Amino acid sequence: MGYYYQHRLGFSFHCLQRIRERIPDFTNENDWIIKEKIIKMIDNSSDRIETTKNLYIKLDDNLKGNLYVVVAKHTRLIVTVTPMRPEKLLDIITRN
Repeated sequence: MGYYYQHRLGFSFHCLQRIRERIPDFTNENDWIIKEKIIKMIDNSSDRIETTKNLYIKLDDNLKGNLYVVVAKHTRLIVTVTPMRPEKLLDIITRN
């Protein structure tokens, strides 16, 4: 019998736009391919920062721009993919 694990994360339209803008390899990909690849990157990530409202998950180190996925915890929705500077990460950690 086969086993299929389904993620409980949703993707916002804004998130898909940002992925296409910030990751050049995904510019012309279909939505479902982008979702599969991002989910795989999230599964392989070991760098996560949790605040009261959001979960910040670092994407692949090979990507340019130190990109993080921002997940709204209460809706399990990936809101955006954004570059994060160390100062911004420190601010997020200390503020929450």
